[in-house]
Amino acid sequence: MFLTREEAISFILACGQGKVSSKTKLNKLLARLNLHFVPVDIDFRLNQFGSFSVDLQMESTPHYIAQEYAWQGNQGTSLQLTGEGQRLAADARKKILQILSPQELNTLEVELAELHALRANEIADNEHRKLFVDVEDRHKLRDRVNVVHIDLLDLQETVSKEPQTFADITYAALVEYCFFLSKYLKERRFRNIENSGDYEFDSYMLDYYFLYNLEQAIPEIQAQSKSPVKDERLLNKLYQYFVNSAREYPFSLENLHLKELM
Repeated sequence: MFLTREEAISFILACGQGKVSSKTKLNKLLARLNLHFVPVDIDFRLNQFGSFSVDLQMESTPHYIAQEYAWQGNQGTSLQLTGEGQRLAADARKKILQILSPQELNTLEVELAELHALRANEIADNEHRKLFVDVEDRHKLRDRVNVVHIDLLDLQETVSKEPQTFADITYAALVEYCFFLSKYLKERRFRNIENSGDYEFDSYMLDYYFLYNLEQAIPEIQAQSKSPVKDERLLNKLYQYFVNSAREYPFSLENLHLKELM
């Protein structure tokens, strides 16, 4: 399960009183869904301002209206939610509740509302600091890559060779996928991380989001490894995020050459 482009934009607009003032800001708000394990059907790249999608256009649809405006001598475009868009946003919210708990959804909505009040560059800076995107944070990013991979290597030992329940099967699939994803990130995507010229802009933002979310997921997976009754909703949320977000990513279950990457 993932949010379509129209669902995601409508939901983002609804969290900000129905409006967003620029394409740059819209990109940053949409990308933030990744940090809450909500997969979206948008391909994010990396530029000096953080996440962006070349396919994202500020144009009118039945769900929102594009409006031109002048500000400090420059022309800008904003999006305004329509009644049809409000209904789609409500449907998207119900869809997200299939992934997140009500408390998690509330946390997401509060964060998005707070980000709406910031300037686009402030949101980008916040994103960079969370994900260690900037060159001066490369050593932190390298350490994060190594620790995540080792932790997932240890978790592989906790997988039962004879799973008894559907939750056990989901747990095993989640650990296996996350381990090989961390291996792919370590050995392929971030292998030249010490050379700042080898991994700059126009990279996949999913590299950074996946690494961040693996780091966030590990404590929850570790807790599940010790629990006699596993939380099927939690495990499914994590598994569905990584698998659905990676549909257009090289390390995808839909990639016919996946075994070569493993």
